Amino acid sequence: MPQSDRTPERLVLIGCKSFAGIDAIAWTDRVVPNIPDYDLVIVSVPHVTQSFLQGLDPDFFDSMKKALVRFLHSGGKLVILLSPIMNVQRKGKYPEWISSLDWCPLRFATHAEAGQSIFRKPNRYEAYLQKMSKWSFYITVPNDCLSSGLTDFYGSTFKTKYNIPFNPYIENRYSRVLAGECLIEVRNERNKGDGWGNVRKEYPEEPDHVTGTIVVLPLVEGVSPEEALLDILKEEVGYSLKSPVPDWAQEIELPFVSELQDQIVSAQVTIVKEEQNISKIVEKIDNLTAFRRLLYSSGTELEDVVRKSFELLGATVKPAKYAQEEYIIEVDNEEFLMEVKGVSKSISLTHLRQLNDYILKYQEDTGKECRGILLGNAWRNMPPAMRNAEDTPVFPDNVVKRAEEWGISLVSSLTLFDAVLKVLGKEAKARDILVNITTAEGVAHI
Repeated sequence: MPQSDRTPERLVLIGCKSFAGIDAIAWTDRVVPNIPDYDLVIVSVPHVTQSFLQGLDPDFFDSMKKALVRFLHSGGKLVILLSPIMNVQRKGKYPEWISSLDWCPLRFATHAEAGQSIFRKPNRYEAYLQKMSKWSFYITVPNDCLSSGLTDFYGSTFKTKYNIPFNPYIENRYSRVLAGECLIEVRNERNKGDGWGNVRKEYPEEPDHVTGTIVVLPLVEGVSPEEALLDILKEEVGYSLKSPVPDWAQEIELPFVSELQDQIVSAQVTIVKEEQNISKIVEKIDNLTAFRRLLYSSGTELEDVVRKSFELLGATVKPAKYAQEEYIIEVDNEEFLMEVKGVSKSISLTHLRQLNDYILKYQEDTGKECRGILLGNAWRNMPPAMRNAEDTPVFPDNVVKRAEEWGISLVSSLTLFDAVLKVLGKEAKARDILVNITTAEGVAHI
């Protein structure tokens, strides 16, 4: 069924009728609703009493168990508010022993043990589970957890393999589950031949069917069952104890409400304006902090921030068009081929020769002289203070010597970053810095 064509999700609460506006069945009603018609079933075990179990017709629990199997098979979600399991002996009745969890398709065990160590895992049912500061029992899925309702529906364990992964929401320090969720994986036995007439039995790697989720939440000590159920309802469906306001009540005018609503509108307009101002300020901060990338980036990221830096200094930046240079810098109608390198070591002769080849091609194609600028972010993974030392030169002597011979300007990213800071802080004129960079033969200084 398409999502837009289906009815809203529905829930039923079994065990307690304390909440208005939702479908609910008390244990004492002894009525099993059409459970598979719901999307969510919440069951309150703390509301099961000893006297109720003493007089219970076992068909009620059997019917509920079968309905819940069908419900889980269809992908429904079952949430159990669990208190320590109560076993009651009923002399002269069948069955002689009955427990407060015999309605459930899957048997859980509650082990009486107390402690205060709590390790929270997924952020689930936080409003409720945050109230747990100590515990008096932990929960397991025993080996004999499968009810006859399950095995009658899916198949006996002789030909059907069951797996019940139990994922904790909360554990104690020695990995005992205090709250969690599980589901049931079902794999049916299959025959597999080897091509020689031999047949062996096996189970598929992927389950044939996976049921809906079963959530098990303990009744937290010091919390009433009704308070616990309210937290669960808030988590699942946003339930509120407030009554919905009818249309006619909303039309009754009250003093000051209109004026207060006008104040809200005015405040909302102010909020929008301030949010716009904040966005502009954040954008300015981002534009400024982006210059830090001069010191650690490489590739297109470095090329982009170098371009912005030269634009800040007053140069015009144009796309590459003569060779494979990164881009072209234009100052006073003179073009400079720009090569940008971000490396983890020193700038090498290979980088310089590459730029020189571009310059020669420019001269060949245009018949004009041209100079180049090689920007090097060398030793980019090291803090700036450790760069350009004796053993970490940005431009080694052989690179500097050849650049001087070829008239190429060598610009360290450290130098360009310093230039940006001085221009932004109005400590130097952008024009003077740009002239120093474009006229340098060898290492440029500002």
